[in-house]
Amino acid sequence: MASELSATKDYLTECFLCKKDYSDPQLLPCMHTFCLRCLENYLGDNPIAGEIIHCPFCQKEVRIPTEGLIGLKKNFFLERLVKVKTITSSDVNDRDCDECFEDSELTENAAQLAVQYCVQCSQFLCKACSRIHKRNKLGKDHSLVELGTKLMHVYELLKTNSGTVSCDKHSEEQIQMFCTDCQQFACATCLDEDHQQHTIRSIKRIADDYKNQLRQVIDDVTSCVTNTEKKVQTLVERIAEFQTNADDCQKEIVAAVEDLKRLVDAQGKALIDELLSTKRTQLSLWQKDVEELQTHRNLLDHFKIYCSEMETKSTKHDLCDVFSNLSRRSKELKVIHDSDMEALTCFVAVFFEKTKMEDQTSYNIVGKLKGKHKAF
Repeated sequence: MASELSATKDYLTECFLCKKDYSDPQLLPCMHTFCLRCLENYLGDNPIAGEIIHCPFCQKEVRIPTEGLIGLKKNFFLERLVKVKTITSSDVNDRDCDECFEDSELTENAAQLAVQYCVQCSQFLCKACSRIHKRNKLGKDHSLVELGTKLMHVYELLKTNSGTVSCDKHSEEQIQMFCTDCQQFACATCLDEDHQQHTIRSIKRIADDYKNQLRQVIDDVTSCVTNTEKKVQTLVERIAEFQTNADDCQKEIVAAVEDLKRLVDAQGKALIDELLSTKRTQLSLWQKDVEELQTHRNLLDHFKIYCSEMETKSTKHDLCDVFSNLSRRSKELKVIHDSDMEALTCFVAVFFEKTKMEDQTSYNIVGKLKGKHKAF
């Protein structure tokens, strides 16, 4: 499990724009995540509320929230994965103690290197500060993790610590319920003020239901990925066959032209040009198909991995927060997938048919090209 965590977090924690670990990750409706600063740099001037932008990864249209980019959903799930990666990284041993660093700004004492991380306080601590922290009344029950630890329990500790969330509107109350009509978390006061007559469920129960549905989403995307891979392989094989076929046709044409060269040099050249043009055009179209299919596969892979990680590592709040978007995005990808699969048609072969000599007055004496289109 620890090795699987390491492999997936390296893939999921990197921002597509800056190619670095996420900093303040913001989640778009298409389920792609970017650093807030990267989005600001990418979009240039401050986008206004209601403006339509395009996802830098998949180009899906996104409407800017009323609050601006800061109003996008924050991806706490990936933020937690970044934190796990930081804690378990071998490079983290060069990090200064947060407590010492704050003191060093007021005194001449240099900050000591951190050796542990407090899950509840989100602080890196040196050996001395760790001892003080555990003796402190507020920190005696906190979980301290050794830096560089390559264990799954690091993630579980962070996941457990994020299990209780305060209400954004009523900070003194804890979120306990989820409104399925509004797709929002709610505390007791929120239920009374904003969600009367709505369908309300406990976070635990709705998360359990969503987790079961998430398995179906993953299965559907897996099927699409498998189908896309098969289509790509088939297309690559057809390209190879077509190249061989076109080369064989070219040899036949050359042989026929040699037989009648003195009479049909011009016609023979025209046929060769036609064949080569067809070959270039078709290969170019196929290459574009391959690239589009690979792009489609990358979108499916990214979404599948994200869903798989959500299935095994997300909190109930994580899952409730984004499941409706996950489900909707899954259906969108399925529609795009089915459309792409149905649209694939290609010119699969060319043949040379030598013209009979008695037809030379009305046809190209060398022959003519034939071909056919076939749907995959």
